[in-house]
Amino acid sequence: MSRALLVAACAFAFACSEHDPELERVGGTPGVGGAAADSGAAGAGGSAGNAGSDGGCGAPSAKNPTFPCEVEAVLKAKCQRCHDDPQKNGAPFPLLVWSDTQTDYFGKPVYERMFSVVSSDFMPFVSLPLNPPVEPLTAAEKETLLDWLVCATPEDGAVCP
Repeated sequence: MSRALLVAACAFAFACSEHDPELERVGGTPGVGGAAADSGAAGAGGSAGNAGSDGGCGAPSAKNPTFPCEVEAVLKAKCQRCHDDPQKNGAPFPLLVWSDTQTDYFGKPVYERMFSVVSSDFMPFVSLPLNPPVEPLTAAEKETLLDWLVCATPEDGAVCP
């Protein structure tokens, strides 16, 4: 696949994906297996820690916002190879720090776009002809990301191994 085609495919997938956070608050997205915020219990990603009493996402209270360590481990293992700074292989943005997930991408925060493409298995883009090959997320990695991406709540200065 040509680089131009890959960039266009990624941009199209992010721009056209419709992720509605309200679905997570009232029972989850079909085919995703529910959402941690609905029950108020944190999943492997720990996203429910800032959920409000109505099940919604609260404002981040971290003074030094970082990724939860479980999330950072998945991003390092499966995402940051391309979502680096500068980005590689047509990745549209970096995913190196928590604030990268909060920036606007075609009218929605990056973390909402990430939820859509991770839940649909569009990302990681395993069709890239790279050596070593791009590997899909394991079930546990996918669950960790999706649980966290419901609200993308930061940790406060977590120092991960």
